[in-house]
Amino acid sequence: MNKKTQFTNADWRLFQALDDIQEALSALTFFMDVPERISEIERRRFRCYHDMMAVSYWRPFSQSKGLPSLGWAALGIKPSPDERALHKRIGDYRNKLVAHTDMAKMRIKVKAMVVGDREDDFPRYPIVVKDVGFEFLNDQRNIENWL
Repeated sequence: MNKKTQFTNADWRLFQALDDIQEALSALTFFMDVPERISEIERRRFRCYHDMMAVSYWRPFSQSKGLPSLGWAALGIKPSPDERALHKRIGDYRNKLVAHTDMAKMRIKVKAMVVGDREDDFPRYPIVVKDVGFEFLNDQRNIENWL
């Protein structure tokens, strides 16, 4: 129990979770306007919305200093198997790509391009290959309904 109020830390977690989920929904709403054809600069803007959705959504379910993480019982919901799978995908995406760097999930890879006919010809030029897709592009409506 917080000494200044009658609310417990679990209560405060629920209050904050409401704000986090609203922020995730706003980020998703902005992301849903992504056009089919897009410039690299616009892609970065929509990547921000996309990734912020995952960060905000996952915040109530992750460890926090001073606040407990939430579980399904605390929220009073029973997700379907599809909702559980979507929840896990969002968490994995947040943990492996957005909040941390998982070498197996990195968006950028560097390859060497050989100039010449033989493998040992020089010079070799680095080529940066980026994953420009969006993990949740085809899940927009499912996430919106879940939120």
